[in-house]
Amino acid sequence: MHLEPGDIILSHEIGSGTSQLIALVSGSYWSHASLYLNDGLIIESVKYGVRILPFEEAFYNTKYIILRCKYLTQYQKERMIKIAKEYVNQSYDYAGCVTVLNKLLKRNTREISTDNAVMCSCLVHEIYKRGGLNLFPFNNYPLPKDFEQNNLLERVF
Repeated sequence: MHLEPGDIILSHEIGSGTSQLIALVSGSYWSHASLYLNDGLIIESVKYGVRILPFEEAFYNTKYIILRCKYLTQYQKERMIKIAKEYVNQSYDYAGCVTVLNKLLKRNTREISTDNAVMCSCLVHEIYKRGGLNLFPFNNYPLPKDFEQNNLLERVF
């Protein structure tokens, strides 16, 4: 498998209650989104916050697919790697999870989030957007399933 900077990894941890719950609530098998940077490293936002780690470490005991943007330029890939590093050590956005849950339950409430905190799929979305390609112009809180359904992305694994 050949990974390229900007590849989006959607995953589901086998045997994880959290993955099961997210999948159930969101209506998708995929419960997590992360982004491939380069040199075998990915960036993700988890309960401990945003971190960069080796691909193999992140996806041990995990099922995953890889999506690639059809229109990402080399310049955008390089820019996204630099942008991604700015997010390291930010907190996980638990308040944003409430916003997503309210949307899924079709509750008409205001969006809430925590400053300098980010959820996994929002992290990927923000890096892409700041890198010059807005995958979700009308959605500030995409879910992993939204990436899978996006026409700008194609499944490569």
